[in-house]
Amino acid sequence: RLVLALTVTVAAIVAFLYNGFFGARPRDRDGASGSATGTASTAVPNPSGSDDEARIAAIKKRVRDSAMIIVGDIDCKTEGPPTPQCRAVRWLALQDPAKLDTDDEFLLQRYALAVFWYSTFGMAEEVEGTEQAEGHYWTEHDGWMTGAGICSWAGIICHHQPGTAVSANIRTYDGNNEVTHLRLPSNNIKGEIPSEVFHLLTEMRQLDLSENDISGDISGEIRRMEKLQYLYLYNNQLTGKFPSTIGSCIDLREIDMSDNHLTGTLPPDVGQLRSLSLWGMFDNQLTGSVPDEIGNLGLLEVLYLDNNKLAGTIPEGIFKLPKLYDFRINKNALTGTIPDVAGSTPMLELLYLDGNELTGFIPKSLSQHSRLASLRLFANKLSGPLPSALGNLKSLDHLSLEYNLLS
Repeated sequence: RLVLALTVTVAAIVAFLYNGFFGARPRDRDGASGSATGTASTAVPNPSGSDDEARIAAIKKRVRDSAMIIVGDIDCKTEGPPTPQCRAVRWLALQDPAKLDTDDEFLLQRYALAVFWYSTFGMAEEVEGTEQAEGHYWTEHDGWMTGAGICSWAGIICHHQPGTAVSANIRTYDGNNEVTHLRLPSNNIKGEIPSEVFHLLTEMRQLDLSENDISGDISGEIRRMEKLQYLYLYNNQLTGKFPSTIGSCIDLREIDMSDNHLTGTLPPDVGQLRSLSLWGMFDNQLTGSVPDEIGNLGLLEVLYLDNNKLAGTIPEGIFKLPKLYDFRINKNALTGTIPDVAGSTPMLELLYLDGNELTGFIPKSLSQHSRLASLRLFANKLSGPLPSALGNLKSLDHLSLEYNLLS
């Protein structure tokens, strides 16, 4: 009995000292003591994992609530490679050093640019280490996909932020704001422009992705950038039609989508672009007639429609545009005569009508263009005498009339 009593007393003293020195074990929310092996214990949640999932869900909701048509899957399905949209969401939520709040007013601007990145540059990561991967990397990409504000990323200009420098071409600052310029010409960009660029970057004034390797059909997207002023997408691999609703972008001043694979007709809607000064569509596969509505573009200075498959006659209204100085519609299938109002364009310096099926006489009114320096009418079916008044063109230094039926 004495030994047993001593044993119990020692055990009690040890328990007392342990609890007094180390403290009692914490209890769970139901009041039960935690136990390494007991069934009453609950698993301790991973706060970081829960926060990550909540952040991903919140960003997805922002994207969906933006009323944008989601082309790619943002839910990151396990089958197949992740879409650019999925990768952009996960980057914003988990990897972006900027860690913007999910309700930040410029989060969707950052998301749209991230989708663009993963739609083009990002594809290289899928084949990294192979020879073909090298061809997919952008030439210039300073700042992209770092913690820096998007207004300091290469090729990006944003709305002015108070306290930062302002000039015609430089408004770079390390911050986030509405994107007004996306300019990455000759930058080895390959892939398609995702819809997010058009749906979310609606303050865009200039989109210049010329001389890249961009493909796809953007005919239904441009109209969403209603404040766009300069559109340069020439020398790419674009397909589809010229946007039929281009008239929605009434502030457009210059459009150059030359040297692509565009098909279809030129829409009458273009007549609404009263601020347009340059329109380049050469080296495409356009068909149909030239819309009369081009005659409404009173500020138009340059019109390039050469090397297409256009048919019909040349609208008289084009030869009445007061500021037009460079008109090229050669290498098409145009018929009819050269409008006899051709002298009504006082600024005209270059007129290329060669490589068509034009008939009739060369109008004497052409001799009224005192500024005309280059006149190309060869390879048509023009007939009759050569107007002697053409000799009065003091500025003319190039005249091509061969391969006609002139007398």
